[in-house]
Amino acid sequence: MTEESNIPTPEQTGVAVPGTDQDALETRLYEVGFHVVPLVGEDGLATEITSIRQAIESNGGTVVSEEFPQLIDLAYPMQQTIARARHTFERAYFGSIKFEASGEASIKIKNVLDANEHILRYIIIKTIPEETPFRPVTDGEEEKQEEKKPKAEQESTVVAEDATPKSTSTVETPEPPTEEVKKEIDKEIDKLIEE
Repeated sequence: MTEESNIPTPEQTGVAVPGTDQDALETRLYEVGFHVVPLVGEDGLATEITSIRQAIESNGGTVVSEEFPQLIDLAYPMQQTIARARHTFERAYFGSIKFEASGEASIKIKNVLDANEHILRYIIIKTIPEETPFRPVTDGEEEKQEEKKPKAEQESTVVAEDATPKSTSTVETPEPPTEEVKKEIDKEIDKLIEE
């Protein structure tokens, strides 16, 4: 005797199940953070960014936002083989790109990044739209943009508008301790030293 299940199927709910075709084709928001080797220089940096953008777009992804790479000190030296020569780097250009793509496309993008010898290290993560900065608002879109913001962000914006700036010209200094307080402190210190 079998009972019918009241649990809806993924097809009924529209929820993607990991490992299924629906999961692979569902569009998600991703962010790729990457280090580009400093050997490319500032002139070659634009070429590297363009190659990452092309990898995203040629696999059906859409770039949502990007942070142009800045030269930073690495936490520890890293090695990379470039043109059959091993190099050690203590600095790299760090940048990030947020994009929308399917799970299948993200794997293809990963393979392109793996093959690029100028990418020292990268990470691709799934992210959520609330973490993505909003694009600049043009006239007539203010109301639409406000509706898209998470409720907490809308409330914090209102609080920020009502907040008054604090004056930095006056600094309160604590009053010096009285003689009685000084004597009590000295007694406590003496007790601690004797023990």
